[in-house]
Amino acid sequence: MCKRLNKALSAAGILIGFCAAFWPLGLWYGRRLTDGGDEPLGLVVLVLVAGLAIGNQRQMKDASMPKTSLVFLGLYLLSSFWLPPMLRCIPAILCIAFYFGWHTRPSWLALLLLSLPVVATLQFYLGYPMRVISAETTRWLIWPFVNDIVRDGSTLSAYGKVVGVDPPCSGVRMLWMGLVYTNLVAAMGQMSWLKTIAFNFLAVFLLLITNSVRSALLFAPESGIIQISEAMHTGAGVICYLGAILILLRIAAMEPRSTRVQLIS
Repeated sequence: MCKRLNKALSAAGILIGFCAAFWPLGLWYGRRLTDGGDEPLGLVVLVLVAGLAIGNQRQMKDASMPKTSLVFLGLYLLSSFWLPPMLRCIPAILCIAFYFGWHTRPSWLALLLLSLPVVATLQFYLGYPMRVISAETTRWLIWPFVNDIVRDGSTLSAYGKVVGVDPPCSGVRMLWMGLVYTNLVAAMGQMSWLKTIAFNFLAVFLLLITNSVRSALLFAPESGIIQISEAMHTGAGVICYLGAILILLRIAAMEPRSTRVQLIS
């Protein structure tokens, strides 16, 4: 009975300590999720990480590094004077990760970072470059069929028609959702740091290509050459995205047999 009480008091003390240190980030997180700029899907990612942590509680306990956690706590407190909240979240996440032993699972750290309200920020900084990449790749995909296609910035023109890759079609949201899926698969497979990093780079490349394929398929309907329904327009994007997901799942399944047996056992 005393041991359970001590564990409960210890857990309560840790929770209070983290809340006292990180409450400004909690307020910022809540405001960002409700300001209309980011969808509150990050909360779903946090629930996924919590489920992974509960399921692997015993394994994480032996890997915890409280002293290293204090170092990141100090960095977080120092960063409060000169870094914006989005960047201050990085040492805060590392502090929690090292305290609970989550640093041994890089996919968990990636999911925690993806749980932040980053979609609007990514759209602001990466939206236009990704639209240009999508337009240029689309031009190369269509060129064998439409020789006079020309790209100007994020717009394509052919047959006197001009089609622009608008912000919703930049692929930022697809990239975010794809990376969440990628790191969830990596977490289930308990991938190492090197494999997780390589898997994420592959996912980014594949998702960018997928978005360009989607743009290429929709060029003719958008330019008015052919007419399709809105359902087919949406369905083309869904099919391309699901195709990328299935490829990533297939690649993740290409683990050595001994590794798969260890995971199952």
